[in-house]
Amino acid sequence: MARSGIIAWLTVRLMMREGQQNETTIAEMTEAEGRPPMPGEAFRETLRRQYLWTDAQGQRHVGWRVWLLLWVFPALFAVATLLLGGVALVQTLGWERGEAYVRQVYAWEGETPFDRGVVQYSPVLCYVWTDGAETCATPGQRHRDWNFEVGSRHAVLYDPSERGQLRLAEVGQQRMLPLAIGGIALGTALLALLGHVRLRRWQRGGATTTS
Repeated sequence: MARSGIIAWLTVRLMMREGQQNETTIAEMTEAEGRPPMPGEAFRETLRRQYLWTDAQGQRHVGWRVWLLLWVFPALFAVATLLLGGVALVQTLGWERGEAYVRQVYAWEGETPFDRGVVQYSPVLCYVWTDGAETCATPGQRHRDWNFEVGSRHAVLYDPSERGQLRLAEVGQQRMLPLAIGGIALGTALLALLGHVRLRRWQRGGATTTS
């Protein structure tokens, strides 16, 4: 809480300082034009100067908020990819391999832009332990190719310390989600890079270049 309060205080102080600087700029501008400042003009100038602006010397500026907005999603997806990749690595190297049978199969029609109108399947897999106990669970994901026949047997990965999680081993299920999120991370990074290049090009069009 104390750390959050300090961050909030610093943010407010930074915005106040920017506002004071911009108010001075507006006062000089309106004095030169021989008119009084318009209501809210200082606030609008402060808001504008937090993103993209050109000063009186023709120097073009890009605020840190623009760079944050540009790269925050690629960074978040990249972190998610690393975390999910770590989980997949643990499952691949640390879990045991066995065989389970299909008790039933759930089916849903896709609702996302990527699978709308396509039926997705999630089988209920049952694994019998050496002591005769049985664990039944879905893989935790669904796929259009998982419409397995009831009673068919499939290779699975299971956590020997927790009787509640099963993953399909024969389709590399543990790698599917990290690869999908990694693809999104790559796509958003390419878009961010394109935006970064365009912003730098815009900056070079001014009198001088600043970061």
